Amino acid sequence: MKKVSTVSIVLAAAWMIWSLLPSGPRPLHPEGEDGAMAVPLREKVAAAPGAVRPRGDIPLMRARFYRLRIDPRTDQPVVELLNEQSTRIVRIWIGLNEASAIEMENKKIMPPRPMTHDLIVNILKSLEARVNQVVVYDLRESTFYAYISLSLGDRDYTVDSRPSDAIALSLRVGAPIYVAGKIFAEHGVEIARKAADELKELLGADIQDLTPELAASFGLEKTGGVLMAGVEPGSKAAAGGLRRGDVILEAGGEPVAEMVQLAARLKTLAGKGPLAVKVYREGRELELMLEP
Repeated sequence: MKKVSTVSIVLAAAWMIWSLLPSGPRPLHPEGEDGAMAVPLREKVAAAPGAVRPRGDIPLMRARFYRLRIDPRTDQPVVELLNEQSTRIVRIWIGLNEASAIEMENKKIMPPRPMTHDLIVNILKSLEARVNQVVVYDLRESTFYAYISLSLGDRDYTVDSRPSDAIALSLRVGAPIYVAGKIFAEHGVEIARKAADELKELLGADIQDLTPELAASFGLEKTGGVLMAGVEPGSKAAAGGLRRGDVILEAGGEPVAEMVQLAARLKTLAGKGPLAVKVYREGRELELMLEP
């Protein structure tokens, strides 16, 4: 992978400044006093919630950053975006530099000097520009395409971007992420099925998200949490005292509303000793100790 020179970064930053100035060249696909340093960047740069500016008539779905992981087959970073219903994920393979930028912001690691994406945020802040949203709008020949929607004064712009850079920027300013509905529909992975398989492997139990209909079929008053639909004898779930019909409400002191959350929590705390699990059983709440 080529190393980006300092000169390239400076030129790119200069072009972004010039492109956003009203008298400068129009950016691709046009759409229609510096604050105190103590003001958080996201308050200066991120647009008001709900500002949606789709490109053309592409149906968009709200998404959120789910996680960053390494593909064991290729040793390449993969960023995963989760749809608003927490039912499907889209995986995007990205470069090491972009993965580092995403991970640093996700873990709130502050570099001693601004990195490239921090520089972009500072440029936008100085210009009093706002990031309305970032959009992953197409997938062609195994390549994802994205753009960043900006507002400067009373004018809107869209700037073409790699998805990884757009996501790294969105995390820094708190801007919403959108993905074309067809991408989730055609290339998304059903995360509920994936989470169920992971929990089956981790605990030896069949677990389901607790819908109102499922709660009624089990005669349960609770509709939050995840349901133990089946427990294998001799499994970790059985050893921890979990039974069929139990509803897991919390794991490690954090609420659990979906299988995705429970699977992530168990994987994070695996090997760190017994895990306190709060369950609802026969009209009362119990606390069990589970070894993930």
